Amino acid sequence: MKSVLKYAIILIAAASSLSYTQELPETCAVTYIANEGFLAETSNHKIMFDALFGGIKGNWCEQPGDSVLSLMITGCPPFDNINFVFVSHRHADHFKEKTVVDFLKGNVNSMLVCPVQVNEILSKNPDYNLISGRIISLNSPDTVIQKAGITIRAMKFSHGSYFETDTATGQKYDLHKDVQNYCYFVESDGFTLFHSGDCSVYNNNQFEEYNLKNNRIEVAFFDRTFLRKEGMEIISSLNAGNIVFMHIEPGSTEYYKSFIKDYPQITVFDNKSDRKIIKKQ
Repeated sequence: MKSVLKYAIILIAAASSLSYTQELPETCAVTYIANEGFLAETSNHKIMFDALFGGIKGNWCEQPGDSVLSLMITGCPPFDNINFVFVSHRHADHFKEKTVVDFLKGNVNSMLVCPVQVNEILSKNPDYNLISGRIISLNSPDTVIQKAGITIRAMKFSHGSYFETDTATGQKYDLHKDVQNYCYFVESDGFTLFHSGDCSVYNNNQFEEYNLKNNRIEVAFFDRTFLRKEGMEIISSLNAGNIVFMHIEPGSTEYYKSFIKDYPQITVFDNKSDRKIIKKQ
């Protein structure tokens, strides 16, 4: 099916003058940070997804420890020379306003790509004017960004539903209906990565509209809900070499790993800071 969506094209000039360390030829290193947060390193670039958050009360999601947050904010290895940071949506287990601002202040060559709802929250920070020039705020359904050898396609996908009951009317409503959730398709040094944020497991029609099923994907990150039949059907329709399940509740790793034991191409990380090297296929 041909996509019915228009492209918004953003071309950002100037090649990066930063130097990088290539661990192995034609590899991509993926490091699990927490929840849906990951660091991906290709031969010449580094990117992060949904990693700059923390300080959440309770134990309902994994979150970065203070030491890892400090390394990210100060740009210490392995979080030095980050080209792009991506935020999928505004929820607290995906981004924290102060952490994002502090990161961008401390990493002056890094850029942020996020939904306009996230940018609106960031704009209330007193230091916003120091970082606003490096924020790409998304509102279009389908946007392409190109910079320093990286090509990014940002696509608006429906957030997974969460229903509550209105105490006055007794009717159920979707708490996440108006949440902007972006999925990112990133091409870096010959590797393609797809991060789905909190994309709904019932979004098969959007995968069709965006024509993603015709793209080769080296690494695809999906919410744990995609272990459902509907989600696995979407995953099996994609041309993806490696799948990483994310958004795993604390203490539930072994439970989810029990479902994927017969699927060597699927990964559930055991611990925060675990790293996987993926070779070009």
